[in-house]
Amino acid sequence: MIMQEIDSIYTFYLFIKDAIRVTGRIFDRQLPGIQKRTMFESMPYDEFTKSHAIALSELDNLVVLSLFAAFERSLRNNLSDKLDVLKTICPKNLGNGIYNLTNAEIERWRIEEIFSLFDFMVDEPVKSRYVPLLSC
Repeated sequence: MIMQEIDSIYTFYLFIKDAIRVTGRIFDRQLPGIQKRTMFESMPYDEFTKSHAIALSELDNLVVLSLFAAFERSLRNNLSDKLDVLKTICPKNLGNGIYNLTNAEIERWRIEEIFSLFDFMVDEPVKSRYVPLLSC
C-alpha cells in the first residue's frame, strides 16, 4: 500500500514538474496563442521567471511534505496494528482503555518526535533541513 502511494505521489510530482518546465519553454518562446486565457497572458517576463522558479521550488517542498505524510500515516498505522495486543489485557475495559490512550497519543506525535525515533539513521543536517518544512 505505502509503496503504491509513494509511486503515485512521485509520478504526479514528475508530471507537474515537467508541465511547469514546458510552461517555461512556452513563455520563453513567447507563443501568445498558447498563453491566452491563462494567468500568464499579461504577465511580464521578469515576473514570470521569478514566479516560475518559486513554483518549482515550492513543488519540491510539497512533494517532500506529501511523501513524509504518507510515511507518517504508514508508521502510525503500523504501530497501531502492533498495539492491538493491548486489547487482550484483562479486564477487557482496561486493555481497550490502554489501547485507546496509547493510540490517541501516537496521533499527537510531532514531526520532531517522529524524526527522533530514527536518530540512529537520520543525521542532524537532514533533520534541520526537513523538520521546519514539515512542521508548517
